[in-house]
Amino acid sequence: MTENRVHQEVDGIVEEDNQLPNWWLATFFGAIIFAYGYWQYFHVWQIGQSPAQEFAAYQETVKQKQPAGGGDNVKPDVLLAAASGPEAQQGAQIFAANCAACHGNAGEGKIGPNLTDSFWLHNGDPVSIHTSIANGYPLKGMPAWKAVLGTEKVTQVTAYVLSLKDKNIPGKPPEGEAQPAAPGKTTSL
Repeated sequence: MTENRVHQEVDGIVEEDNQLPNWWLATFFGAIIFAYGYWQYFHVWQIGQSPAQEFAAYQETVKQKQPAGGGDNVKPDVLLAAASGPEAQQGAQIFAANCAACHGNAGEGKIGPNLTDSFWLHNGDPVSIHTSIANGYPLKGMPAWKAVLGTEKVTQVTAYVLSLKDKNIPGKPPEGEAQPAAPGKTTSL
């Protein structure tokens, strides 16, 4: 056992000069050697990709593999036709179960924006609405529903939201930019 040596004593407080344990010293010097090797390998010699570069390359390949529009190749005319068909009725049930907590039972807006007016945060065209539902906006609190609901149900919810558009149900004040009225609907603000 090592001997403790008193280094300094002031006001009854004793400072001792103890030797550090060997296991701690081995870990400390091992971390220094590892850091030096890591720096040489990734930054000086640039032999391999750093983890950050590898992750960025992976994200780029995923982005290239995923088509635009939420990955479903949806067409605006198909979504508009679904808004007046049975898909919208099925979408209403899915909306009530998953979306009403934030957007209100009638889409009037609670935490989330009002879906019945002509103002939209992320563009109000059918494909943009579908993409918003499928991919979400996690930083703004809108979850991505495609993984939870699947492609068919996301399309049904999109059809329902399109059927709500421009109904102007009183609720949360308008957010975003005004969009042109849907064909056959008039706005009254």
